[in-house]
Amino acid sequence: MRFEILSKFRTNSIIFFIETSILASLLFSAVIIAQRAIS
Repeated sequence: MRFEILSKFRTNSIIFFIETSILASLLFSAVIIAQRAIS
């Protein structure tokens, strides 16, 4: 039972990490596009 919870938490943290990295890259590209539009 405890191992199931641990593995579930691990997959959730991996998904969270992937979502965070995707959001970070989107934000980064948006900033670059905004800087190019301004200059």
